[in-house]
Amino acid sequence: GEGVPQFREGIDIADFIRRTVSLGDFVVVKMDVEGTEYQLLPHLLKTGVLPLIDEMFIEMHTDINSCCRPPNDKGKHYVDAKRILNEYRRAGVYAHIWG
Repeated sequence: GEGVPQFREGIDIADFIRRTVSLGDFVVVKMDVEGTEYQLLPHLLKTGVLPLIDEMFIEMHTDINSCCRPPNDKGKHYVDAKRILNEYRRAGVYAHIWG
């Protein structure tokens, strides 16, 4: 029901990108992961797959969204979202906040 967390089996998206994308591909990622972007985006940065991604549209959830309100808001404010976005831009990914 509404408000009840639902869990699904997942994959390591960095591993998926590494296995299926080559440098000659033009890759656009549209991401809406309901607050998990604060763990996923640093993971992609750390694993070194960003050179394989050309452009990203990221729905950044912040403390105004139900998934990231107190007490779950630590590191999930607009300033945190902008910091991550700027890290991606410095890494060569045309990253945009979407949604």
